[in-house]
Amino acid sequence: MKALLLLMSILFLLSATSCGADSSASADISNIVFDDESITPALVPGGYARFEVLGDGTLMFFNDDILYKSCNHGESWNKKRISENAATVVTSATGKAHTLSLENWQGFVMDDGTVLVSYRARTKNYKSGEFYTSIRVMTSYDNAETFANEVIIAEATTDGFHGYWEPFMIQPDANTVLLFYSDDLNVNNIGPQQNIVYHEYDISAKTWSNAVVAVDGVKRNSRDGMPVITKLKDGGYAMVIETQDYHHRFRGLTFGKSVFVISISLSADGKTWSNPVPVVAPADITGGDRCAAPYITTLPDGRVIISYMTEDGFKGIRVNDEVLNCVYGAVISNDVITVDTRLSATTGGPAKGFTTLPDIFEDPINGYMVWNSVFCDGEYVYFSGGAGINDGSVTPTLRIRRADVRTLSDK
Repeated sequence: MKALLLLMSILFLLSATSCGADSSASADISNIVFDDESITPALVPGGYARFEVLGDGTLMFFNDDILYKSCNHGESWNKKRISENAATVVTSATGKAHTLSLENWQGFVMDDGTVLVSYRARTKNYKSGEFYTSIRVMTSYDNAETFANEVIIAEATTDGFHGYWEPFMIQPDANTVLLFYSDDLNVNNIGPQQNIVYHEYDISAKTWSNAVVAVDGVKRNSRDGMPVITKLKDGGYAMVIETQDYHHRFRGLTFGKSVFVISISLSADGKTWSNPVPVVAPADITGGDRCAAPYITTLPDGRVIISYMTEDGFKGIRVNDEVLNCVYGAVISNDVITVDTRLSATTGGPAKGFTTLPDIFEDPINGYMVWNSVFCDGEYVYFSGGAGINDGSVTPTLRIRRADVRTLSDK
């Protein structure tokens, strides 16, 4: 009965409204006040929340092709499916029809209020044979009520599960949008390496450029993936990616278990990026666990928060799917991050200059949290992740926790 009442409460709210810390330094987090988890209800089903704010202040995110909106800072949500104008089937040059899985939806609000949504469209339930992969964009001119004009930014077919993943957009100037994603198709011998690439959108001409490599994972001998970018207080950018900077040293660069760490690359213009520096890793960097799927946001005072999922500290039931053997992690920079910041590389746990945030979510017994994100909007920071239990006894949910940063002083 208690579970039923909880589910009814969640449904009512949905319909109610349109690794160890560095001991050498510590960030002052006393002025970040976390709300009780009950303030922002868990959402069913769980998903990968990539937040954005509309011009009227509405908070939004996509859970696959379902758009959630909140006008009360995440305390309740309404939702709407917005994929009616997205293709669900494509026929390749070989004549093969591919039913598409539409994933990793990221909404983006341009300076003029136009709303874009990018996502990957790939062969659904792929087993073997020809694989179709693409990155696509749709546009909304009515404050994210409807999306249309689907544009294919990149597409290809290949023999094997290689392609284009995890799009993310920024607008570096009034006439340019940059769309980033991970590419493990156009790499030497289609190996385990992966590049971060971007396409440039000319707003006035309404044209997209060919792909440009932003971070060369082939040269780095690393599977660099899942790019997320935040604008820094000085106008530059910081990109977080999962990288394998220590992988080849301890386990060998193979298709086996991936030893990922979280790295930061910096850019003044969003196009030319510094060599990534690993700043978050498991406490025991040789132990085989990983920190992966990073997200980043900039606070009003110029510090940044990075969230990620990690096997470090997981106490649940381990399963063969490595992804589900993770819990939520987050670190905060001790000082303002700028494009000129000299980052230190981690030797395990957070690097010098970063501090682990206290446990943000109460982890369920035998539970996991995956596909995390963090997003700052004015006075609030939103932490989110998909939560479940590996024995399958609980339906996975999307959990969101809000923190108040209104007391932060300007540095």
